[in-house]
Amino acid sequence: MNFPRKITIVCHEASLTGAPILLLHLLKMIKEIHSITFLIIIIRDGPLSVEFSSIGKTIILKNKNYGKEKYAYKRLVPLIRSRILLTSAFIKSINCDLILSNTITTGSVISTLNILNKPTAVYVHELVSVLKFPNPEKHISPLVNNRFLYLYPSKAVKLFLETELNLSGSKMLQLDYYMPDTDISSVELTKNSAQLENTNKTIRVCGMGVASQRKGTDIFIKAASLATMKNPNIKFQWIGGFETYEQKQSYKQMVLELKLDTAFHFTGQLTPNKAQQELSKNDVLFLSSREDPYPLVVLEAAKFSIPAIVFAEGGGITDFVNTKNGWVVEGISDESAASTLINLEINAIKEKGKQAENDYRRKHADKKNIMKQFESIFDAL
Repeated sequence: MNFPRKITIVCHEASLTGAPILLLHLLKMIKEIHSITFLIIIIRDGPLSVEFSSIGKTIILKNKNYGKEKYAYKRLVPLIRSRILLTSAFIKSINCDLILSNTITTGSVISTLNILNKPTAVYVHELVSVLKFPNPEKHISPLVNNRFLYLYPSKAVKLFLETELNLSGSKMLQLDYYMPDTDISSVELTKNSAQLENTNKTIRVCGMGVASQRKGTDIFIKAASLATMKNPNIKFQWIGGFETYEQKQSYKQMVLELKLDTAFHFTGQLTPNKAQQELSKNDVLFLSSREDPYPLVVLEAAKFSIPAIVFAEGGGITDFVNTKNGWVVEGISDESAASTLINLEINAIKEKGKQAENDYRRKHADKKNIMKQFESIFDAL
């Protein structure tokens, strides 16, 4: 296809999570280089909506509380409003050159836009757990189409598409995440200050994200317990909120039962800037996820020369993390992680951290390279 001038973007939500943040970075980069008009369809509102609106015409189909009304009649008006807005988005997309879905869960919108028979690309950030998504026939099935081009950030996601969704015959391209290295000077000052104060050889290890089963928060806590038994100079914190109130109570009770309260801290939900500041104070990131396609947090850590401990079978991040810029642990268990944590050494952390930063800048902050990957979409469609 020819180089597009009008692209319709479909985003599942405008939340402060990986996929919307990465989409925002990508669109800002494209806008700097090319004169492209974006129509952005956001299925559910969130804090990033204002930033999306600064890039292009933005249509928000559902507010944050959509579907949460107790009585059916109170849900009717928002439903009608959402249908009207989707019709408007459909009409505005008639003259678009390309449709780009930012996840594989936007079927409620793509099923309507498919009528236009436009070239369509799907940027997939999911693995097997997405198949447990409520009503997959509505949200996922419309995006399983051999006519589409699939973009993936890691080999694990590509394998998922080929084996779980039977798309081995479809066109696929790798599109690396773009993570600009701007606006971190104030956070770097926080990190440098924390390093100067770290005179007692304490090693600070963090986890980050919404505390949950998928993120392996239970593994993180148990590994912390085993590690501190052998090395009391390691301190742990989890940066982020909780998936549910019940999980919050459960994880906090686990910390108490394991007598970790003096060596472990939950920050709770933080603003993005505060979360980055907390991250920058740490020496090592422990990615305890049972499944993560290609987690943004590892790249955020690498920006601050913080290396990561990851599980070899935990998803796609081993495309980035290796033995030179971090630690790759075999087996997904607290025992295997603890053996690595116990043997952490300051000089190795610094050396691996510097390599992680170099690798991040080469792979994820190189605007020219990622723009070249994006432009290859149009040759493939």
